[in-house]
Amino acid sequence: TIGSGKAVVFQDGNKIEGTWRRPNLDSRTRFYNKSGAEVRFNPGTTWIEVIPTGFTEAEHTIKQVNNESNNQ
Repeated sequence: TIGSGKAVVFQDGNKIEGTWRRPNLDSRTRFYNKSGAEVRFNPGTTWIEVIPTGFTEAEHTIKQVNNESNNQ
């Protein structure tokens, strides 16, 4: 995806609100906090989840948990 939008990063027990940006297909997606500083991720595996517009993180998590419960 090319563009930018709202981002919420959870890292080391902290919630960082900000934005993401990817200006073209040749660049990587970068995340920025509300002050505009780039968020530096810890080394290792990083999970990124896209949440549909209109959902809060809590609503998405509840829906995901309910779906997993129904599939067992």
